[in-house]
Amino acid sequence: MSGIKTDKIIEKALNAFQSHKIDEAFQILNQKLLEDLGNIDILNALGDLKYRSDNLTGALDCWEKSLAINFNQVDILFNTALIRQQNNEHKKALELYSRIIAINPNDIESLNNRGNVYRKLSAYDEAVDDYKNALEKGFKTFEVYFNLGVSLNELGLYEQAIHFYSSALNLNPNSPEIYLNKGIVLFNQYKWNEALENFDKAIDLDIDCAEAYNNKALIYMYKEISQSEENFVAALKIKPNYLDAKFNLAIFYLSNGRYEEGLKAYECRHELTLKRFHSAPWLGQEEVKGKVVFVYPEQGLGDFIQFCRYLPMLEAMGALIWLEIPKPLESIILSLDCKFKLVQNIKDGFDYHCPIMSLPLAVKATIKNILAPKKYLYADPKKIIVWEKKLKPQKRLRVGVVWQGGHRKNDPKTWSVNKKRNININLLKDIFDQDIEIFSLQKGIDAIKELEIFKKENTHITIHDHTDTLLDFSDTAALIENLDLVITVDTAVAHLAGSLDKETWILNRFDTCWRWFSDHRTSSPWYPSVRVFTQKEPGEWEGVVSDLVQELKKYIHR
Repeated sequence: MSGIKTDKIIEKALNAFQSHKIDEAFQILNQKLLEDLGNIDILNALGDLKYRSDNLTGALDCWEKSLAINFNQVDILFNTALIRQQNNEHKKALELYSRIIAINPNDIESLNNRGNVYRKLSAYDEAVDDYKNALEKGFKTFEVYFNLGVSLNELGLYEQAIHFYSSALNLNPNSPEIYLNKGIVLFNQYKWNEALENFDKAIDLDIDCAEAYNNKALIYMYKEISQSEENFVAALKIKPNYLDAKFNLAIFYLSNGRYEEGLKAYECRHELTLKRFHSAPWLGQEEVKGKVVFVYPEQGLGDFIQFCRYLPMLEAMGALIWLEIPKPLESIILSLDCKFKLVQNIKDGFDYHCPIMSLPLAVKATIKNILAPKKYLYADPKKIIVWEKKLKPQKRLRVGVVWQGGHRKNDPKTWSVNKKRNININLLKDIFDQDIEIFSLQKGIDAIKELEIFKKENTHITIHDHTDTLLDFSDTAALIENLDLVITVDTAVAHLAGSLDKETWILNRFDTCWRWFSDHRTSSPWYPSVRVFTQKEPGEWEGVVSDLVQELKKYIHR
């Protein structure tokens, strides 16, 4: 058949479709395909009509058959990528957009869309590159400026994020969304008064901006408690199923010691993450005597260490415990005075299941009965002796130090927390200059590189680093048992040292984790051996280190 005949057939089918003769339009094109199975133009036209009819699966089928014949059709690649993107098939969409850009590097819509896909995959560096490339090529839209700001905020490049949000505001000065997101960037910079101004501006433009109320409440948690609760309630009145606000309200309760309300509210976290089981967890409502209760890890390693203290209570209730332990913790958790069956990747065979962080609620813990034994985990005695022999005879106070928390690559929500809780090792120099023997307990490639640079620049300071021999937390526990004091940021080592009843001083950020309480108390009901040194002003570590140094001098000479 000639090309002209094909064009006329497509035109006839399109006319039928526009006249609402849908079946006739498909019949015309399908008949042509029977005569010529490899006709790309007909396949593409049929895909187009199916797309217009909201038959995305049918459209994909037609266009992918067409692409199998000629994979360099930019328009068809773009249409296919859009559907994959709409279906949240991000990796497939990424491949298709990348193919388009390889054919035509100036395809600005594909650059923008690929940036959006990268953002969905939390690949923010790549997203930023694509958005900036699109801008340079003239695609200066509100959407590009906005998404660029969002990506830069996630990367912690706050000043750049503000710059591009300002550019977006020039295009749409009445966008509550921009004021909301600009406020979030300022919030992350601890510029709280400016952040509040932007959240209020967002509310002025949209009285139902629940997200602005939620973010105002987060700031007031550390400024004015009553206003914090009021704003959380306002956000949830606008959007009753607003999960972030529900979760943050739970954190508010917990941060203020309102555990009865907080632990119940904290269960909403399961709605924010992928559920492991379809059934609801056991929360203490059913009798468990003689029943198998499967307890499994949730969130970080420190969380598991903190809440495993409730397993003996579960055993005392008569439960037969199946316990899944993160591999790095397995050896140390086995020291817990509790009988359990060690399991991995269990899907069935138990009567009830319970994530480790739901145990306090299940056993009815309150602020008055947290259950804080001085020591509930134990290092391997043989490993303690090995370290005792390995370390030189003690002449000075032995102090273990951690200055960075663990980085969760696939959990962007923790990135901003890491920026706030991590300390540049150079700020700890006054601690290292004291008459003490320093041992690094710090793991992580970036932190170890930082330590190497510090040691080269401060040759008069000796920092012992045996971390390459610390293969799991049992090894770390044995080393800690040979130390006098642990100084650490809020990370898993803080929980490990506390569970060992080792004297532990936590360097704590102003907007503290809920377990150290928002009133900035210096002791912890969770760990009797822990002292908390909290920032007096957001982001200000110098005062914390200064206070700690003064206490350290007293500790050395006591």
